[in-house]
Amino acid sequence: MATQRDTSGGLQTGGGSSRGRRRRGGGGGTQWILQYETGEVSVLGPNLVAETTEKIKKIRERILMAQSRQKSYADQRRKPLEFEEREHVALLPHLSNLHDVFHVSQLRKYTSDAAHVLEPESVELRENLTFHVTPVRIDDTRVKKLRGKEVSLVKVAWKRAGVEEHTWELESEMRNDYSELFSSNH
Repeated sequence: MATQRDTSGGLQTGGGSSRGRRRRGGGGGTQWILQYETGEVSVLGPNLVAETTEKIKKIRERILMAQSRQKSYADQRRKPLEFEEREHVALLPHLSNLHDVFHVSQLRKYTSDAAHVLEPESVELRENLTFHVTPVRIDDTRVKKLRGKEVSLVKVAWKRAGVEEHTWELESEMRNDYSELFSSNH
């Protein structure tokens, strides 16, 4: 509970729910006597301050011990990473699909394994450096509202070399280029 001195030499807690007066204690120290609106009386003196200070010291010691213990556990697990130029490294698998920027600590030395070698698939490129993919089906439709008009979109499932991907395309263009997709849906 927040406390502050009032101008009359008394002590007042936040919200005015208690009043206090200072008096000289028997041991020569100053004591604060707080009387709450509920009738409860608390005495704050040098002994209470000393006990509180001692408890705070113990708490700080325990926190420092816990921090030291945690640091030693972390230091045991931490290993210095050193990579040579042209050495292969691999990103941990559970992080490989998240982002293209990562901390160096997420890298591990890579040991070559023939089972990891992937054969590149042949892709026939057109003159404009594009390749053909086949639309499989329409999965969803949506109308996007722009400032002055509405645009109809369709979510198209595309398949190339056994891999399926989805994109949102203009419904009008898909109807012109792939009308067979709409015969069963609409």
